[in-house]
Amino acid sequence: MIDIHCHLEKMRDPLKIIKEIQNRNINVITSCASIEDADKTLEFAKNKNIFCSLGLHPTEVIKLSDKDIENYIELIKNNSKDIVAIGEVGLDYKWISNEKDQTKTKEVFIKFIKLSKELNLPIVIHSRNSMNDCLKILDENEAKKVVIHCFSGNAGQLKYATELGYFISINTILTKNKNIKQAVKKVQMNKMLLETDSPWMDPKSVGELTNVPWNIETLISEISKIKGISKLEVENITDKNAVEFFGL
Repeated sequence: MIDIHCHLEKMRDPLKIIKEIQNRNINVITSCASIEDADKTLEFAKNKNIFCSLGLHPTEVIKLSDKDIENYIELIKNNSKDIVAIGEVGLDYKWISNEKDQTKTKEVFIKFIKLSKELNLPIVIHSRNSMNDCLKILDENEAKKVVIHCFSGNAGQLKYATELGYFISINTILTKNKNIKQAVKKVQMNKMLLETDSPWMDPKSVGELTNVPWNIETLISEISKIKGISKLEVENITDKNAVEFFGL
């Protein structure tokens, strides 16, 4: 099993979590979303079964100077051999409603798209309440290898994304979300990736930072029911997708 998106740095005891990941023989990609967590994330990725991506959450972007962001991009370039993707990056209109701040996040988003192309790395997209603009910017800037993290869009947005060749990452919150269940029905298995976004998005509780990477098994079971295929088939196909997409 492969969890393509989690946040070990936000977990209560990340070293214990890593040990359990190894015991269960799961592979995970831990995603850095802030500058202050970059070194920690790179350190985690030195462990067996752990890979990492470096990005910048849009809510972090608006706190930083242009110089801070340029320095961070240089840090990513300098560590490009140790990461498997750029991300998560993108837009967030739930928490960012100010037009000036939204404009800044769009400008920085484009910088990261260019970076992913320069480094020939996949890009992991955060698109909360901003899917249309995210897809438009990705398309206009000819983004290459794209995965929409924690997909929550509508049928039209799903069609747009998949026609552009983007991968769709399904989150453990699927167990409680009808819209995502509808998306799973439509996504071709060869374009599907799986994630927990742990410690958030626990399929068994609400509002607690209790999700863990091995809850990907719960997600596999749910997709198996929706797609009418075996759990093993879901696991094998999505693992193959992850290995090829991220070059694991």
